[in-house]
Amino acid sequence: MKPWFEKEADIIDFPKPERKVIKMPSVAEYPDFITGVLDLQARRDKGQIGKDSYDRLYTELIHRFMKKESFERPWFLREASDEIETIKALLLNKIKDEKELAILQKLLKVVKSAGVDDKLVKALKTDQDAEPILQRLVAQIMDTEGTQAEKEHFANNFTKGFININAVLTPNQKMSTKQILQNEMPPDPTNKDQKQTSFVFAVFDFLCKKYTPQGVGPGEVALAVMSPQIRRIGGGTGAVGDIEIDNGGKKHYVEVKGKNVKGTAGRLSDAKVHVVDPNGIIKVLKSVNQTGQRISLAPSARARLAVPLVGSEGSVVAKLSQAGGDINKFAGQMAQAIFAKEPEAQAKAQKLIAANDANLMTFYTRVLYDRYYKIKSKEENKLAGFIFINMKNNSFFFSTNYDALSQQNPSLAPIYLTNASGEANMDAREFGTAISL
Repeated sequence: MKPWFEKEADIIDFPKPERKVIKMPSVAEYPDFITGVLDLQARRDKGQIGKDSYDRLYTELIHRFMKKESFERPWFLREASDEIETIKALLLNKIKDEKELAILQKLLKVVKSAGVDDKLVKALKTDQDAEPILQRLVAQIMDTEGTQAEKEHFANNFTKGFININAVLTPNQKMSTKQILQNEMPPDPTNKDQKQTSFVFAVFDFLCKKYTPQGVGPGEVALAVMSPQIRRIGGGTGAVGDIEIDNGGKKHYVEVKGKNVKGTAGRLSDAKVHVVDPNGIIKVLKSVNQTGQRISLAPSARARLAVPLVGSEGSVVAKLSQAGGDINKFAGQMAQAIFAKEPEAQAKAQKLIAANDANLMTFYTRVLYDRYYKIKSKEENKLAGFIFINMKNNSFFFSTNYDALSQQNPSLAPIYLTNASGEANMDAREFGTAISL
């Protein structure tokens, strides 16, 4: 006999779950890096984990499989076979999608010939998140937004190169970064969900904006990774340029000066190219009682708190003139200090300083530009020119002479002759003009 409350009440069953609880993946359970990346991507695509969880787990995965790198023999040379079939035999039980596997193997070969040199590896080792540079590069290219077909096209066509060498070496013609790319797979215009820029451009854009460790400008790594005809050579004091471009067997050595979305553009700065004597500048300034203030070479919107040496009514030269000082003597001594290592420039610099002429900034930049050709070139290897790449407006310019560059009305970052306290500026980089188009 049923009790009264069961006879009179409507029994409500506990609600049944609409779907099964999904277990959050644990990075510790993955046997290797590749398996982890592919599983996390699959879970993200199925909506099982959100973007924040994916980013966190992806970072944990990188840390777990972080390896000590040897530049002479990096991990892909130790572990990757030249034959895709061999890799398939080893990993087929772990990776279901053979297309993903084939693409990954080809990308491993990409990294092997990408010209990522010892300087770059050492630079990235300073950041513990970037230590496994080669694993991360492959994984991040794989993770760049794009369709399966686009990624397969990228892997299949890499040996052809995605950089149009003829476009890159077109002298003194401003173009967009898209114009230097080639062998792209056009996005499907009928696919509204697909990004309407090519996967090749997406990878190039990512490498320019995100792959710029200290001392390596935007564009250097991207150009080397995206073309087998371009190789990074470091840009050190003994190198002719930053990159070597092989065009039909002829080597072109080029300096790369890049500007990212934020920050200062690449400077005309090199230990052998610098011309300034910082202590000499201070001695000359103190001789006319100019102390305690930061001095810039010329007026600049970015140097509003500094007193310009020339170019305005409030400049050092203008004040000295108003006080009845010996302008010619001061101009001669200052020209010798600023162009200490380029005596041939001192006579014209003296005239510009004495005239309180802001064109001193342009002249100074021209001297540095021309010194690159004179100092960096060697008998067998000549400097071919400068690449100015600006990722803020996606512009590209291969410069072979300063006159053509000046016609583009470039933006020149200020040059500080002293530090913020008005003492000798011992930061040599601040004496290198930063140029952006």
